Amino acid sequence: MNDHTCYNTDGSGIIGNASRVIFPKNNEEVQKAVSTNNNIVPRGAGTNLMGSVIPDNSLVICMKKMNLVGQLDKRNQIVYTEPGITIKELNEKLKSAGFELPLFTNNESTLGGMVARNELSDLSGYGHIKDYLEEVDLINSRGELLTLRKSDLDDVCGMEGLTGIIVRIKLKIIPIEI
Repeated sequence: MNDHTCYNTDGSGIIGNASRVIFPKNNEEVQKAVSTNNNIVPRGAGTNLMGSVIPDNSLVICMKKMNLVGQLDKRNQIVYTEPGITIKELNEKLKSAGFELPLFTNNESTLGGMVARNELSDLSGYGHIKDYLEEVDLINSRGELLTLRKSDLDDVCGMEGLTGIIVRIKLKIIPIEI
């Protein structure tokens, strides 16, 4: 048994085969992996129930180490994150500043995975993650870094990682209601 057996499956229970697993820490490492491999599967926490992160003798690019929260703009209610942070971790960090991303879902889901699936909140009235997106940076299949803004978000939201690997997310956040 290899040390990356858990990357052969996701929440769907379907079993695949990862030829190798890498854990990039920055855009350059993602670009290098994409530029030198043509059979890749981007992955976050593996909570996906659709089987879209099941490898077929693929290189799995696990984004969990790209999990930082960047700039928080309180005045404009904007936060920048990397894709590997979970919704739970993000909201814990935002709470101290009096904000939240009001999508109540599986706490272990990563933001990158939530964008790739266009995750819907478990509570009615809060909508999909796309409703909170301002822009997304992704690395396409040619290894190019692209920034997609509001009008282009359909090219990445709900596409299950087919258009590229998400490396940065700009989100609208809301004040916590007491």
